[in-house]
Amino acid sequence: MISKIIKGTGMQGVVSYVMDGDHRAIIGGNLAGRTPRQLSKEFGQFRKLRPSLSRAVAHLMLSAAPEDPPLDAEAWNRIADIFLKDLGYQLCPHVIFRHNDT
Repeated sequence: MISKIIKGTGMQGVVSYVMDGDHRAIIGGNLAGRTPRQLSKEFGQFRKLRPSLSRAVAHLMLSAAPEDPPLDAEAWNRIADIFLKDLGYQLCPHVIFRHNDT
């Protein structure tokens, strides 16, 4: 497993980027929204609780190593949940996407 973390300031930009294309799907998370606008609005409500945070958005990416077997959406969701828990982010507002284009 290979990981990469990028911190940012806005939810709508990262969600729009992540959702751009036909090969991406929401497979988990604890937010109800399903579009960039809905997710951004929902996240904004949480953001109001901590207005002093300058970088309130983390874009966490996981990739399978070349030697890893193919994984379905359920397996990726479990891996993402473990990853978030290990980082202490499991209770933070989050959405989990699966990319099939890389």
